[in-house]
Amino acid sequence: MAEFEIKAGAKLDLLNKAEMREVLVGWYAEIGRGIKFRQFSGQGTVAGAVWTIGGNAADNRRDPLGPEAGMLWAVTRLAVSGNGVIPGTDLFSVFVNEVTPSKLVESGLTRGAKYDVGVLVLAGNDRLALAGAGTGVAGTDVTVSGAAIEVPVQLAWQLL
Repeated sequence: MAEFEIKAGAKLDLLNKAEMREVLVGWYAEIGRGIKFRQFSGQGTVAGAVWTIGGNAADNRRDPLGPEAGMLWAVTRLAVSGNGVIPGTDLFSVFVNEVTPSKLVESGLTRGAKYDVGVLVLAGNDRLALAGAGTGVAGTDVTVSGAAIEVPVQLAWQLL
């Protein structure tokens, strides 16, 4: 840190050239990384003719169903499959963070959904949560898969 003495006797602590460079290099690296296209998936098991994947539910997801801190996801595609669901018959809903009515994004889906960029945006540590009916064999798996565009928060304007 560079210190300058002010005539009043107070000290002013400013960034020196090396410290400013360090801050800017880290920021430029994040910005320069730009857009990434993410594929994600998770699994759950049908229990009592229902299933939940993601959010704060205990499941065996393979990938985080949302971005890391400092990043944004624009979800573009979701699909549900597996022996635990009957495509075209069983319904599921999409939520953000937890399965509760106030966090509902869309309901009544049978196979999946496609979203325009900017419609379903997850920030920071937000997580997708999906829940539905499973009229397939109890104890069998349900898999959710999807795609998202990931950008650093500073580049959120690129999602518009």
